[in-house]
Formats: sequence, C-alpha cells, structure tokens
Amino acid sequence: MKNMTRPLYISLGLASLVLGVIGIFLPLLPTTPFIILAAFFFSKSSKKLHRWLRQHSVFGGPLRDWENNKVIKTKYKIIATVMVAAGLIYPIFFLSLATHVKAIAVGSVLIVFTYLWSRPSKSLSITNQKK
Repeated sequence: MKNMTRPLYISLGLASLVLGVIGIFLPLLPTTPFIILAAFFFSKSSKKLHRWLRQHSVFGGPLRDWENNKVIKTKYKIIATVMVAAGLIYPIFFLSLATHVKAIAVGSVLIVFTYLWSRPSKSLSITNQKK
C-alpha cells in the first residue's frame, strides 16, 4: 500500500501545482490553496519536489510563510482580493445569470475573503520578531 501512496501523492501534487499555475491567469481559480495543497502532497511523497517548491522564485516565499508560521502577508492578501474581485465583476454585472447564482458567487467570495483576511499578516514568533 505504501508503494502506491507515493506516486498518488506526487500525481496529486503535480495536478494541484498545475491548477495553481492556471489560477494565476484565471482570476476566479485561486492559486494559493492549490500551491499549498501541492506542497502538502509533495511533503508526503518527495523531499526533492517539496524543496523545489519552497525555493521557487514566485511561490517559495509565501509558501514558506504559510508552512512555517501560518502567515499570509498583507501584500498577497491585497493581490488576491483585487484579482478575485476583478474576476467577479464581469459575471455579476454583465452576464445574465440567475440572481441566486450571482448570490452564491458573491457569498463564496465573501467566505474566502473572510478566511484570507482573518489569517495573521505577520508572525508572532520570537525568532521572526528578531529578523
């Protein structure tokens, strides 16, 4: 069973990474949760892939912040908020969708924003205060 788990986790990690990269270009597809999910799968299956992702020039910093301290820096919160809100404007105001569909979309985004902005922006640990 253990031999089957590693390839499965690597495959799930790669799929999550691909979805995260696609999310960079599609505002309503979130990038960060998929990158965190990829890191989780890689941490369970491949030290090499996990290390590569943590050291990546784009994803590495925010990922290390999250894995080490459960922190999302304000800069990334603002970027995520603007991108998701921008992606939501067109369907809400310019597509003829049912009102309940629009309400579900807005409600979902508000839940995401609530979670995002409830996370700390700075680490409270003593070691990071010295940096």
